Formats: sequence, structure tokens, C-alpha cells
Amino acid sequence: MATKPNSLAAQQFGLTSFAELLFETSDAIGETEGFFATFHEHLLQSLMPMTAHKRVIAENIITVEWEVSQLTSAMRASVRRGVEQDIQHHIINKHQAV
Repeated sequence: MATKPNSLAAQQFGLTSFAELLFETSDAIGETEGFFATFHEHLLQSLMPMTAHKRVIAENIITVEWEVSQLTSAMRASVRRGVEQDIQHHIINKHQAV
């Protein structure tokens, strides 16, 4: 009976699946409709700007926080893709050598 190449290679590293190495994620930040509006509303309530100038500063903070979360999400997705590609290359190379 043939075994799956992924399972065999993962077991060689003490894993049941290479998926154990990957982040578990829900929808990427910003992918859910209305997420930014909710994020904006809650952070603005938390900052409670009392003057027009403080409101501008709060809006800048919200924008920066949003961009950081988007970049972090993109970076994690890129790392996941890189790990997945490395795993695939390892499996392919391992089985071509056999």
C-alpha cells in the first residue's frame, strides 16, 4: 500500500503533517466587509479626541495602526508561502532522490 509523500516526509521530521508548521488564520485582516469601519470606530472611541487637532492626530494613529496590521498580515502570508514552497521543494527533491 502506497503512502502519501507528504505524510512520509513529515514523519521523518517528527510531524504528522507539515501543516503543523504553518500559522492558523481566519480571514485576513481587512478581507471582511466592514472590518476597517469597525476598527476605526472602536479605536476612535478609545482615543476620545476632544478637539479638532486631536481628532486629526487620532485619525493619523488609526491610519498607521491599520497599515501596520495590513503589512503584518501580508508579511505572515509571504512567510507561509515561503514555508509551503520550501516544504514542497524538499518533498519533491526527497522523492526524486529515491
